[in-house]
Amino acid sequence: ILNAGHTVAHALERATDYAIAHGEAVAIGLASEARAGERMAVTVPGTAAHIARLLAILGLSTTMPTGIDRARFLDAMLTDKKNRDGIVHATLVKAFGCVVPDGLIYTQPLDLQTLD
Repeated sequence: ILNAGHTVAHALERATDYAIAHGEAVAIGLASEARAGERMAVTVPGTAAHIARLLAILGLSTTMPTGIDRARFLDAMLTDKKNRDGIVHATLVKAFGCVVPDGLIYTQPLDLQTLD
């Protein structure tokens, strides 16, 4: 699950000119991508809440910062190295400790409408 949360994290870093530390961005990305995975019906319901609770215990944020330029954030997602054929891909969590496989590739097309 090395890349889980990183599609959102890298876009968040770029959209904020790296004002957010990488670890904090990954925490937000993990939670955001898990919520998106639940909405896309590829993540077991309740997984996102479990991840968010654990990250909160560590004092990490799990929601997008206020005032984020959504257009800039979404534009930054288009440059992620995991993308294929112009489609944003993410390593989505299936359940705690497991990712959703796509054959031998562990990324899935990410429905950008499901991100919060």
